[in-house]
Amino acid sequence: MLSRNELAELEPEVLSIAGFESPSTGIIDSHALMLAYLGDAQNEGASLALNSPVAAGRITGDGIVLDVGGAEPMQIVCAA
Repeated sequence: MLSRNELAELEPEVLSIAGFESPSTGIIDSHALMLAYLGDAQNEGASLALNSPVAAGRITGDGIVLDVGGAEPMQIVCAA
């Protein structure tokens, strides 16, 4: 925790009653982070299907089968 005076020493333009310092956290670009995660997933064989409602699902001997609707309906088998 930082007092008003301690915070004023670190950030003179900030008006406050108190504050806290967290040197191990920061601000991230969430869109860039999600794109990086998507790239990692695609490199491992995953696909992104937006606006694709799951119409049905069932468990089979091969795993889980999902019937997906939307503009490009598909059936996905998630191996057990």
